[in-house]
Amino acid sequence: MVHAGVGVRQINSILSTLNIPAVNHTMLIRRQNEAGQAFEEVAKSSADMFLQEEVHLKEIYASRRWTAQDIGFKIHVVAGKNPIGYRMYLAD
Repeated sequence: MVHAGVGVRQINSILSTLNIPAVNHTMLIRRQNEAGQAFEEVAKSSADMFLQEEVHLKEIYASRRWTAQDIGFKIHVVAGKNPIGYRMYLAD
C-alpha cells in the first residue's frame, strides 16, 4: 500500500463500497507490517535459491567436462546444460 500511494482513506472508501466496516489506522499499519515481513521472507528465500542454482551452473560451466554425443546429421549434442539453460549443439 505504501508504494502504491494508497492510504487509510482510500482503503476505507473501497471497503464502504463493498459494505464492509471501515478499518482503524493502527490495525491497517499492523497488518501491513505483517505482510511486509512475509514478502521479505519469500523474496529472500527465492533469491537464495536462484543464487545457489547460478553457482551450481557456473561450476558446471567452469569444469569444462562437456562430452559430445553423436546424434547424426553432423551435429553433436553436448551433454549437460550451459549457464543459460539450453542444450548446446556443435556442428562438425
